[in-house]
Amino acid sequence: MNVDSIFQTANESSKKRTFNEPDSTEKSLGKRRTDEPEIQDIEDEAEFDEEGGRFFGSGLSEREKESLHFLDQNEETEQPVTLTTNELKKKVVKLEKSLNQNQELRSKYPESPEKFIESEADLDEEIRSFNIISEYPSLFPLFIKLGCVTTFLELLTHENADIMITVVDLFLELTNEDIDDEALNSLFEASIQTGFLQVLVSGIKRLDEKNEADRHGVYSILSLFENLVSIDNEVCSIVAQKTDLLQWLLQRISVSETYISTNLQYSVEVLAIFLSHSRDARKSVCELNGTDLLLRKISPYRLRDPSQGLEEETMENVFDCLSSLTQETYGKDSFMKEEGIELCILNMKNKGKSRESSFKVIDYLLFGPLSMPYCQHFVQAGGLKHIFSTFMKSQSSETIDHLLAIFCSLFRSLPADTIERMRFYRKFSENDCEKTRKIFSIYRKLNAQIEKVNKQKDSDRTAETEEEKSTRWFLVQIDHGLFAFQSVVVILGWLCVEDNHMLEIIRLLLTEANFSMNDLKEKLFLYYESLEDPAIQNEESDDVYRIEEKPMIAALLEEFPEN
Repeated sequence: MNVDSIFQTANESSKKRTFNEPDSTEKSLGKRRTDEPEIQDIEDEAEFDEEGGRFFGSGLSEREKESLHFLDQNEETEQPVTLTTNELKKKVVKLEKSLNQNQELRSKYPESPEKFIESEADLDEEIRSFNIISEYPSLFPLFIKLGCVTTFLELLTHENADIMITVVDLFLELTNEDIDDEALNSLFEASIQTGFLQVLVSGIKRLDEKNEADRHGVYSILSLFENLVSIDNEVCSIVAQKTDLLQWLLQRISVSETYISTNLQYSVEVLAIFLSHSRDARKSVCELNGTDLLLRKISPYRLRDPSQGLEEETMENVFDCLSSLTQETYGKDSFMKEEGIELCILNMKNKGKSRESSFKVIDYLLFGPLSMPYCQHFVQAGGLKHIFSTFMKSQSSETIDHLLAIFCSLFRSLPADTIERMRFYRKFSENDCEKTRKIFSIYRKLNAQIEKVNKQKDSDRTAETEEEKSTRWFLVQIDHGLFAFQSVVVILGWLCVEDNHMLEIIRLLLTEANFSMNDLKEKLFLYYESLEDPAIQNEESDDVYRIEEKPMIAALLEEFPEN
């Protein structure tokens, strides 16, 4: 007898978040099935009654109507449920009693589920009754003091997986973002200290997604992890160090599905969250050969676009995972070793939906003081053609931002007097310096935006500390293109220093726009001041190709020509 099945209906009715069953979103996008009846046919066959039609009559007898009316009146007069400290204590006692009775019956009649089914249903009901606590954050300290966290931790290991899922749904309610921060933090700390994360991972590994209730359970556990990360993103490092959730996520992501299911999409999304917050998570995924797995997930999109909905979201989340991994040197090495650069170039060539995300990943890959080998490999693999052709045609500000950042990385990291650098530099002089002229037009546009923000900042008289005001206006500048503007300034600086002919072109463009070389140099100096000093490196490290940005910009300023 399958005891778990008894609670499936109850679990489905109590879902806190909408859970789309696998395939439902994707299938709805396809062609209407030919065996579906047409709407008109349904209307023609409908039988109408004298109360106004099949869909307008209540279908209730007079006696049933009177009964419902009586119930509605009682509901209107019913007092709202309140929870006091004494009532909470009583609930805890009832829960402990139900748990003890259930465990006693289970141990006494292990081969006779019918003997303990009723106690299991009572236990499930008692767990659900604790949902009301989410409305009383002031009772969280008492909830913890009474040992509820430990009790529910024990229930997460219950033999009946549906009991575990009910507990997970309860904690989803208790860790909702609407809960008071102080109450949330106290519950969070008490849970982490009891080994809550490890038990959750054990729980998700128990579930079989062929079962509908278990699919919901997987989704709920992933949602709970997302809630916990929103409370304190240190959860990501704890998970990476003390559990094997990342391994489970990679295994779940590797499952091939004809239509992307909700849980597959959510697994990739949760992995992306962990990787964006934790270096430990990034290291673990690389050690688990996650880079290769993720590249295999986006490989099909070099030839076709994902369908709208879950598949497109999943693809974007996979690219987000790769962007996070390529922030680390070992992630960059793994990405290049697994031919990630070549795959991204194929995506650029295809000009599909994966192209935009490929620019983002290459941006992260080529950025940083140790990016020389990746920059050289990108040029050798034929990437220049695609980034420059897109730069001249694209209208997307996000894509332009990534391309400008890639140009800066190539200027900084490609070694002097190499074929790769000469090929890159030559692109700016092609077709009467059209690419340089476009970069200057971006400079003019963004400069006007930044100057306007600066004037508003100067006239700001709000009652804030200087630090608060500075932070607020810095965010406003970012929204108006500060990072892209800094990239353009650096690119123009390199072009002025490296070639006299290009210097004269830029000088002429500046003069025509009522700017001077000193204006450009001043912007470059402001960028230099915004950079942090490079960290002191260990002399025994093998960072032979380390190229720090701030010393490089300082060298540019020294060589920068005057008016």
